[in-house]
Amino acid sequence: MLGVLLHANALRCIIIFIVVFSPYVAANGNGGELRPIGGIVDYLSSNGKEEKIAMEMAMEDICAYAPLHCGVTLSFMNSGNDPLKAASSAKELIQSKNVSAIVGLDRWEEANFVAALGNTSEVPILSLANNIPLSTLMQWPFLVNMARSPHIQMKAVAAIVQSWQWRKVTVIYEDTISSVNGIFPYLIEALNEVDVVIDYYLPLQAVPPYSIQEKLRDLQSRQSRVFIVHTSSNLAANIFMEAKRMKMMKKEFVWITTDSITNSIDSLNSSTIFAMQGVLGVKGFSPFHSQVRYKEFSKRFKARFRSKYPTKKYLEPGNYALNAYDAVYTTVLAIEGKPNPRSLSNNLNNNTAVHGGQKLLARILESKFMGLNGEVNLKGGTLSPSSIFQIVNVIGRSYLLLGYWSEGLGFSVKIDNGSSYCYFVVYDDQAYSTTLDIVLCNEVKHRIR
Repeated sequence: MLGVLLHANALRCIIIFIVVFSPYVAANGNGGELRPIGGIVDYLSSNGKEEKIAMEMAMEDICAYAPLHCGVTLSFMNSGNDPLKAASSAKELIQSKNVSAIVGLDRWEEANFVAALGNTSEVPILSLANNIPLSTLMQWPFLVNMARSPHIQMKAVAAIVQSWQWRKVTVIYEDTISSVNGIFPYLIEALNEVDVVIDYYLPLQAVPPYSIQEKLRDLQSRQSRVFIVHTSSNLAANIFMEAKRMKMMKKEFVWITTDSITNSIDSLNSSTIFAMQGVLGVKGFSPFHSQVRYKEFSKRFKARFRSKYPTKKYLEPGNYALNAYDAVYTTVLAIEGKPNPRSLSNNLNNNTAVHGGQKLLARILESKFMGLNGEVNLKGGTLSPSSIFQIVNVIGRSYLLLGYWSEGLGFSVKIDNGSSYCYFVVYDDQAYSTTLDIVLCNEVKHRIR
């Protein structure tokens, strides 16, 4: 009888232990408390959908490869493409969820609103916006830029214009503070260096198509027929659909897009792609996309995206998705203070977990490892800018890769140790005509139109 009672008491103690302590053990292999981080994305935008999937995959990978260190959780909120809503979401995450850091915010306007909250609460904000001015990073120390600045691409745009030996261009841009303060100085400087004058600036907002029609009609009466377009992909779709209807996509007009548009070509619908036929674009490039780790991620990402959005166009993970993945990885590594389980090196000095504030910010800024989209090195609060870009031509159902442009080197057919570089990418035998041979370093690529 005594043995039975002892056995019953022991069993009761085990059950109590499991009930009381199992949630904590399940949450964190070493019995520690959960350390939440927040994700703020636009649920309805293509970039936001990619970012959310990539962040979820980053968390899954961390838990899969280091289950005993899976004490970080991720809570999402919708920015709704609205800076005020993004700020409200950030406030709720900080005050109600007690997050240690926030990842997302792929528009400068959103990041700028939330940065003040991050500074006041001492919560690091890892933004995916690629056009954050340096002055903003200096103003808000807790704002970290997890995207590579695309400003060097303006030299690639200028080099394309120089190739045709044109001297005047029109710049069509989205009328936002980030465009004016973040990109314009670099574009103006790059064009000045090749003796090209900006004949006209055309600011546009997310307005009904009839307003775009009125604006484009003004351009028809101007001398310049070379248009550089720097807008969001959504606004660009409206611009090119209207330009097609107005017969402004014919050979006497030349359109050049920056990577804010060209990086999203794969997500545009067939009607927009048809309207953009002949457009030349500068597109982001990462040499790490040829690595096995990226290819494995890409395969999983595409399967996840198709499963979640079966009616959407087949997608390769874009820069926003890759940066979102790396941002979550960076944050978790900094919080946990553990080496990356996939043998990615970092320079954290200890293995003790932190919850937020100055110590977590310091660890994030000390991060140095090879991510999916290149080296993560946040010295100065931002990733190093991109220096190599793809040059593409929209043709058929997607685009044709013409070659590459590298800072300080020029154009090349390929990127490897044996590449030869040149400064002129095209040959034009008729002024204001885009019916021409693409000649890249003496190699004829194809004929546009």
